[in-house]
Amino acid sequence: MRLRAPFRNDLMAGSWWQQGVGVAVMESSTGSSSRSAAELLGRELFRLRQERGLSLRQMARALGMTAHSGLVDYERGYRIPPNGLMASYARALNPKDDRLLALHRAALAERAQRRIAHFTPEPDHPAGSHVEMMHTLAEGLENLARLLRYVAAAWPPSVETLTHAATVPPQRA
Repeated sequence: MRLRAPFRNDLMAGSWWQQGVGVAVMESSTGSSSRSAAELLGRELFRLRQERGLSLRQMARALGMTAHSGLVDYERGYRIPPNGLMASYARALNPKDDRLLALHRAALAERAQRRIAHFTPEPDHPAGSHVEMMHTLAEGLENLARLLRYVAAAWPPSVETLTHAATVPPQRA
């Protein structure tokens, strides 16, 4: 992914935002560009805000925010608004259909897929042992949580409770 900045000619030609300059562009191996779900969400947020005639400051106030600087990142597709902020956007912009929320779900799913792909080792790659280590760590954390729930249920502790908690064998899934 590479970022393209607006050029002077683009700014003079009209709305550089609508021309797609200044946003992140995903380029495939064929060289064609396609918009990510986060970018499409950002364009929709921008379009709805413009239709309502709201400035960034007015939009920030309508969302209950004190600063408007973060909204630019959402509108350009650099960041995905959290669920609570999306609910505020939906209330403030009152879209006619559920396109805004569908784009938000798609952007979150796309981000999750990127994160999963980042941590999934390729076949015949030595990083497979890292996945096994993560599963072992998860098991250990589950055992620790089980032990803490046991101790919390018997609070305040007695000598017998503490002795028994120390001897509870970990459970394997």
